[in-house]
Amino acid sequence: MRGTVLRLGACLAFGATLALAGCSRSTPGAPAPAGTGTPAPATSGTQSSPPALDAEPYRTKPCDLLPAALLKSLGYTAPGTVTAADKAVIAGNACSWNDYSGPKTRSIQVHIQRKITDPNFPGLTAIFNNYKKGLVAYADPTEVSGYQGVFADMVDERSSGKCDLSVAISDTQVLTASADGYSGAQDSCDTAKQLAQAMIKTLQGS
Repeated sequence: MRGTVLRLGACLAFGATLALAGCSRSTPGAPAPAGTGTPAPATSGTQSSPPALDAEPYRTKPCDLLPAALLKSLGYTAPGTVTAADKAVIAGNACSWNDYSGPKTRSIQVHIQRKITDPNFPGLTAIFNNYKKGLVAYADPTEVSGYQGVFADMVDERSSGKCDLSVAISDTQVLTASADGYSGAQDSCDTAKQLAQAMIKTLQGS
């Protein structure tokens, strides 16, 4: 139980690093091996970008980003826990859920990162830059409901069942979905993608 709380805290710390330092698979459905991070895919001049989304209405209520039906299907029945206000000021706002019913604790988290204020680091640029600097263990680009995403973290624990996925919903806002305690890279990263897709769907309907 304590380990889960610490891991979720580490996720928040990672979010702060992304925001402050200018700093979690390459294709949907199959996790890429560690160390295969590549630059963000280029966008062609003819490819239309999805409309920017705004997560600010959910900043003080991040738990509402995930529908109850999805949480139930994933095995999370207890209410989510919102990040303490002091941590939110540093790393952004998040909500986490824990499942203690199995042989080991599972957890998920959704995270509204702090707004990006430096125009030189729009969207996920900071994560890819920090990967090049060796500050991030992996940065594998993907796509989530048409939005640019990247599986990334400071330590690659995907094989142990922990996966973080960040998605740029605009040049100034990034959402992160995390899954921990799952059976491996495929299971954890697929779950993180489900969370990210659900967050986007919520924002599109708000």
